[in-house]
Amino acid sequence: ERTDGTYSENARGDAIMLLSVNINDEIPKVSLVSLERGMGVPILKGPYAGQWDWLTHTFRYGGAELLLTEVSECLKVDVAFYVRVNFNIFIQAIDTLGGVTVNFDAAEAEVFRNSGMTNAVVGDNHLNGEQALQYARLRYIDSDWVRIQRQREIVLSVLESCRGRSFEELDSLVNS
Repeated sequence: ERTDGTYSENARGDAIMLLSVNINDEIPKVSLVSLERGMGVPILKGPYAGQWDWLTHTFRYGGAELLLTEVSECLKVDVAFYVRVNFNIFIQAIDTLGGVTVNFDAAEAEVFRNSGMTNAVVGDNHLNGEQALQYARLRYIDSDWVRIQRQREIVLSVLESCRGRSFEELDSLVNS
């Protein structure tokens, strides 16, 4: 990730999620599914075609186009639109919302206390954008599966933070 807000040519898919919105029901249904970035897939196009690698690496080999091809062909999921968010935009969005609240377990609280967040406690903690990114990427204390749960917790906290906001506020956030 570059600090100037541009996208790296060497990027990988750090978090890969599918959002489905069914607007045909009386009450629209929203579903969110996380894809494990370490899932093995056959590389379908490009210079690495025919080899197997992690889903996260397909982004590096062919950008969003190849990643979407992999999801479509290997998982049989049709993706109509995608959103690419770099770390800087993630931080800005969380800060624009005034932060997010997540629930730390003992190991997570210790990691944050050791990194300078002296008020980190087991239970609810309010995080700014940089802290939320650190939380979303944290995996060395447990596993990538738990990391996915952390990412989903942040997404749910963001959605909760959006409740009650005006259309103009939400439009501004999405545009940023």
